[in-house]
Amino acid sequence: MIKFTTSHHLIHWWKGTDSLKLIMYPPSSHFSWYFRIFAERILWKLIDPLFREHWVVHQRIKNNLIKFGISEKKIIIREDLPLDVSNVKRMGHEGFNVAYYYPSDRGNRVFKRWLYGMDIIEQLIKQFPKYNWIELDGTMDMMKIYPILDAYIRPTRHDGMPRIILECQQLNIPYWWDEDFKPSVGETYAFVEKVWLAKKAKKG
Repeated sequence: MIKFTTSHHLIHWWKGTDSLKLIMYPPSSHFSWYFRIFAERILWKLIDPLFREHWVVHQRIKNNLIKFGISEKKIIIREDLPLDVSNVKRMGHEGFNVAYYYPSDRGNRVFKRWLYGMDIIEQLIKQFPKYNWIELDGTMDMMKIYPILDAYIRPTRHDGMPRIILECQQLNIPYWWDEDFKPSVGETYAFVEKVWLAKKAKKG
């Protein structure tokens, strides 16, 4: 998304996951993907002088832009503000509801699957088939989901500070997110099982 200021300087709100493509080649099954990344790098070298600032949502993303060659002075960290969840009331419910994020704007599917840890999520779904797995795509009304949500997992390999994490913190909803962006099946499995056992013990 590009915004214009009153001084007519361009400000670019950087999509955090895209910054990864400027410093490495993420996995893909199509040769054309490498050409597209190469072309994107050239494009940003050409148009960067037009931008006064680059807004990012995490220090890791800022580091990617610096490594790519963008001046640190032009990069500003602006975290997305969480929603107002003060009126959300947790509800008792049957079953065990676990949510995860996989955006509807999928682009290169191999890249997106790797980026959001779908390989890990799919292994968990196989290991816990009786749980209710909720796929969030950014278009769902979270005010209807939070009341019945038992846990949230975000096995991302490159992301900003997810706003939903901040909202889970406010609502005391257990969540799992590796800030080093090195998710593992074992750690995610242990987290989900721990939350489920805690709910089971509380109910019993």
